[in-house]
Amino acid sequence: RRRLHADDINMALQWRGSEKIYATGMVGGGRFVNSSSRDDKKIMLEDYLKSEMKFRPPQEVGLTLHWLAVDGVQPDIPQNPPTAAGSNAANSNKRKQQVVHRVEDDGEDDETSGGRDGVQVTQLLPRLLSEELRLYFSRITGAVERGGATPVTRQQQDAALTSLSQDTGLQELAPFMINYVTKNLYKHVGNPEHCRTLIRMAQALLVNPHMHLELYLHQLLPAILTMVVAQRLSSKSFDNHWILRYEAALCLVQTCNLFGEDYATLKARVLKTLSDAIGPDKSLSTRYGGLVAITFFGSKAINAFVLPLALDYWKMSETAL
Repeated sequence: RRRLHADDINMALQWRGSEKIYATGMVGGGRFVNSSSRDDKKIMLEDYLKSEMKFRPPQEVGLTLHWLAVDGVQPDIPQNPPTAAGSNAANSNKRKQQVVHRVEDDGEDDETSGGRDGVQVTQLLPRLLSEELRLYFSRITGAVERGGATPVTRQQQDAALTSLSQDTGLQELAPFMINYVTKNLYKHVGNPEHCRTLIRMAQALLVNPHMHLELYLHQLLPAILTMVVAQRLSSKSFDNHWILRYEAALCLVQTCNLFGEDYATLKARVLKTLSDAIGPDKSLSTRYGGLVAITFFGSKAINAFVLPLALDYWKMSETAL
């Protein structure tokens, strides 16, 4: 014969004491052929020997890699059974219904886009998580929602937050945890005690060395800033919202210290927001949160943002007295 086969290479390598080359038994470039639709023609051996270049040998049986499922949906490719086409269409329709189309107006006139950009926002799908992660998420959120009114619930809450700050394999839960924290912080603005627990939950996520929250800072930071400089955080006058602002300021500075090196403008943007909150025209609670947070950033931040307002604060205190 005139053609060199892969077996010849393997035999030569084996003769020289080298390891053979694997995955070389596919003929015809690894083209996929379903076993149920093989239509190999019968070729006479004598005809094949006389004209080797004209007839190709039957395709050998081999293994190929393909996607069995993508995001829980079986793709419509030749390697997958054709009977799943109907279910694929149904799954595709369901996924399309779960996509929210949001059109944002940027306020600028654009001839090509008409001043509007279409953005597709895909909802979080808890069903894609494993049963263990769903159970873990429900246990953590349940402990947070029960609060710490009794010693038993307080102990359960502390154990849950400690687990959240140390456990591995929780990266898939990161978007769900961040969404839970931010959503409930805005929802329970008038409940300082529950917001304190949510801030502790955010701190537990931040200190976990196995969690990567870079992609979720745009959701987490505004919620924490709200707990620092919001004008009103309690529905009752005797609620201690000052400690909530203090703990939220600590969490805010901790977030900036963790991600400040990766995002050069993060601290500057946060300090700009805090400097606006300590203006003389702001409420006492807002100024308190801004001053506490700026103080945690260090002496340079105090010299740059607080000392220039010292004279105004002095005049305000004299007027109040």
